[in-house]
Amino acid sequence: MKRIFFLTAIFSFLFSSCIFVNDNSGQESDNPPVDENTALVTFENKSKFDVNIYLGSNPYIGAVSCTVPASSTNYSKSFIISKDQSIGDVFYIEYLIKIGNAVFPYWTHEASSGWKSQTIKKDGNNKIIIDELTKCESKSAYLLIENNTDSEVRVNNATTPLKPLASEVALISKGSCGVYEVSPLSIYKPADINLGYLDGIKIKVDVTNELSLPVSNAEVVAGNVYTISVNKEKDDKTGKISASLKAITSFNIDTQRKIWSLDNSIFTPEYATVMRPSYDKKSTLVMGTAAVDVTKIGIARIDEYGNYSTTDDNFIAFNEYKNHLRTEIIDFVEQQDNSIVMLCKQIFDDSKTGEGFYSGSENYVFACYDFGAKSLKWYKSIASNVELSDGSFYLFNFRPDTKNKLVQVGDNKFVCVGAYNRYYDYDHLHYMLLYIDGNDINEKKVVNNTGFKIIISADYSDLSAGKERLASSAYFDGKDLYICGYDNWDAPAKDHDGYSDDIIHTGKIWKTNLDALDSGAFNFSDENLIYSHENCLFFSIEGSGEGIGKGNYVVCGEYKDTGKLLKGCYVTSSMIASDSSCNPVLYTVPEKNHCWFNQLCQYGNKIVLCGTAASKRDGSENPLPFVVAFDKQGNKLWENLTYTSYTSALNILPNTIGTYTLQLGNYKNGNDKDNKIHYVNADLLGNEAR
Repeated sequence: MKRIFFLTAIFSFLFSSCIFVNDNSGQESDNPPVDENTALVTFENKSKFDVNIYLGSNPYIGAVSCTVPASSTNYSKSFIISKDQSIGDVFYIEYLIKIGNAVFPYWTHEASSGWKSQTIKKDGNNKIIIDELTKCESKSAYLLIENNTDSEVRVNNATTPLKPLASEVALISKGSCGVYEVSPLSIYKPADINLGYLDGIKIKVDVTNELSLPVSNAEVVAGNVYTISVNKEKDDKTGKISASLKAITSFNIDTQRKIWSLDNSIFTPEYATVMRPSYDKKSTLVMGTAAVDVTKIGIARIDEYGNYSTTDDNFIAFNEYKNHLRTEIIDFVEQQDNSIVMLCKQIFDDSKTGEGFYSGSENYVFACYDFGAKSLKWYKSIASNVELSDGSFYLFNFRPDTKNKLVQVGDNKFVCVGAYNRYYDYDHLHYMLLYIDGNDINEKKVVNNTGFKIIISADYSDLSAGKERLASSAYFDGKDLYICGYDNWDAPAKDHDGYSDDIIHTGKIWKTNLDALDSGAFNFSDENLIYSHENCLFFSIEGSGEGIGKGNYVVCGEYKDTGKLLKGCYVTSSMIASDSSCNPVLYTVPEKNHCWFNQLCQYGNKIVLCGTAASKRDGSENPLPFVVAFDKQGNKLWENLTYTSYTSALNILPNTIGTYTLQLGNYKNGNDKDNKIHYVNADLLGNEAR
C-alpha cells in the first residue's frame, strides 16, 4: 500500500488529456501522437460498466484521464511515456455504477482490480485489461438527493456548497438527483462528508429554505445508499419544502441487473398465472396452465436475475376424472421441504368425461406435490356441486386478483378464503373458509373428511339481488389468522360503467385462532370482526412476518368516494390498534378517474402497492398499471406510472437483493386470449433495474 501511494505522488504530474478513437479500430488515424514521447494504450473493458481511468493518482485526489465504455474490446488512448521505465505507471480504475437515476463512481481499492501497474513503451503492445466487477462492497455510505421541487437544490457542509459525485457544479437542477459520498476518516482521502459528522450537512433550496438531513449520525452506515426526497407540498398553500427519507438500499451491483420477463411459451396466457415467493424468499415461483397441454399445471422457479429452467417434470395432471378440458391454478404455497401445496380448478365437458358432469362444471383439487421427487404426498378433490343442509347446491368462488387465497396455518395445515354461491341464487356470494389438514390422510394419500372443514356464513336473511359477501385474502402470524373481505357490493353489469351508486359496501377484517378453525367454531360474526369501513372493498392482506403473534399487517383495496370515484385505499394494523374506527389512506392516479390497489408487499417501514387505474370504473377505458410506495404514517414516497404498454399490475413481491418483482398483465379489449404476462425486476425506488 505504501508503494502505491508513493507512486501516486511521483506520477501525479503525468496527467494528459484524452485523445478518443474508434472503439474497434485500435488506431489513432484522426489524432496521431503529437509528441515522440507519447504512445497508444489499448483498454479491454470486460465489465458491464463505463469506467474512468486515472493515471498516476487514485480517484480520490486525481482527475479523469479518459472514460472507457462498457464492454469495449479495443479502446485506445494516447498517454505520455514515463521517463522512468523501470517503475512504469499506475492506472487506477473507477467503475461507474448506475443505480436508479444516479451514477455511483466506485473504486475497489484492491490491486487485482482497482489499479494496474504497467510500463508504457513507444513501440510496445500496451494493453490493459479491465476486469469484470462481481461485487462492490463500499466502505462509504451514500446520500442520494432527489430534487422534486421547482427550484435548484444544493447540499452544504456548513456554508460550503458540495459538488455531487461525477458533477462539475454544486447545484441539483429540478427533477434531477445528486449523489454524495459519506466516507470514513482517512489520511489518504480528502472527504467532503465524513461518517459520524453529518450534523453540519444542510440541504439548501433557494435562499430561504434550509433543511436538515432526515438521517442522523447513528443511522448512516457504510455500504448503504440513503435516498432523500426534497419535496414541495402541492396541497400546502404556503408551499412548504420538506426532506424525507425514501429508501435505504444496499450499495450493490445486483440492484442494477437487467429487467427480465418470463417466456410466455411456458404457460398459456389465456388462463391465470400466480406468482408467489419461495419458502426461503430467495426466488420467485410462478405457476400456471401448461401452454402445450392445458389439462396440466406447472411451475417455474426464477431467481432474482430472471434465470430459470423448465422441463416436462415441472408439469403434472390430476387425472381422477379423465378428459377434463383444462386445469387452472387458484393459489399455491411452497413448504420447507420444497413441496408445493396448491389449489387448482378443473373444468369439464360431459361429452368427454362420461362422469355425469355438465359442460363447464368445475372440480377443485387441493394437493401437496413434490416436483423434485415427482411424488404426490396428499390431495383432496372437491366437487363443486356440494349439497347444503337446505337441499341447495353451491359453487366455489375466488377473486382472481387477490393475494394469499391459500395460507399455511400450521404443519401441513392450510386455510383457503373465498366465497360460495348457490345454484338458484347464483348472483349472491357468501363468506367461505376451507380448512384442510394434510396430516389427516388415508392409505391412498387422500385427506379424510375429518381433516377438511367448510366454514360458510349462514345468513340468508337478505337476499335482495346482487348481494355479495366475499372473504378475499388472509394472513397468519403464527398465532392468529387475519381475514379481509367485504360485503353488500351490488352485482356488476347494472350499467356499463361498473356498479350502481345506491348500494353501501363495507370492507371488513376478521380475526381468529387455529383452535377455532380446527374445531370449526369460527364464524363470520361481529364478535370476530376487528375492523370495518363503509365504502371500502378489501382485496389483499399482507403481514410483515416479524415474530409470532405480532399481528403486523396491511390491508388494501378500493374506496368508492362520495363523488362516485374509485380510489386506492389501505389500512395498517398499527392504525387500527390506535383507533379502531380510523379512516383508510386514499390514493389517486393523476389524470385518471378511478384506481384501486390489487396487491402489496412491505419493506421494513415502507409499503409498496400495485394496482390499476382507468377512466371508467370497470377498467375498460385507458387502463394503466401503477406502483406506489408509502411510509407507515401514510406519506407517499414515490409512484411509478411508466408501464404504459400494459393494462394492470397484478402482483408484487420482494426480492432478497433489495428489489421487488412486479407482475404485469395486458388484457387487450378485456380478452384473456390476448393476455400477456410480464415480470419486471425493479429497485426500491420504483425504477426498472437495468
